[in-house]
Amino acid sequence: IKKTFIFESRIEIARHPAILDKLWRAGFRLAAFGIESAQDKTLKRIGKGFTLAMVREAFRLLRRHPMLSFGYFILGYIGETEEDMLAIAPLARELRLDFISHSKLRALPYSPLRAIVEQTPGYHLTENHRVYSDAIPEKRLFEITERVLRDFNGPRQYLRIAWKILRSGLLLVPAVRRGLWVFLFGSLERRGRRRWLAPY
Repeated sequence: IKKTFIFESRIEIARHPAILDKLWRAGFRLAAFGIESAQDKTLKRIGKGFTLAMVREAFRLLRRHPMLSFGYFILGYIGETEEDMLAIAPLARELRLDFISHSKLRALPYSPLRAIVEQTPGYHLTENHRVYSDAIPEKRLFEITERVLRDFNGPRQYLRIAWKILRSGLLLVPAVRRGLWVFLFGSLERRGRRRWLAPY
């Protein structure tokens, strides 16, 4: 039975090429990693257990395999500036990630992070537990997330994704073909709409 799978892992799997080879043969075509931040200070604060240097080395090894790569990032960490967050797109391009996903920092009730946010001057919580600050209000945080995606995505990125999908044989999967067209045309439409609506 031929199936196509995705998996989530820590970056340490890059040190185990035999496992990656077996995953590929079993039908795994996309690997997702929680990178979270483009700043060493934040990675240390949240206890990720790795540095940006380790991330770069891991993806250097991962690029030896034809799998598509997906990176998760979170915006709005305590202590991060707008420039810190905007560094996500350059880092993602440097790592040659195929896709990125972002979410805004949330501090749920009774969590350790909630207590930290409540005790940190200048930081606040929305009704749905999202974190924002006096320096970067909620509206500005949304604008930053949009810019990160805009800076990362583009025609060159789309062509690289299409080439990797073609090389990996994923175009033979009907659902992937449909999803690729939706992604490409949807992204291009959004970019065109933003350009059309931009002020002169």
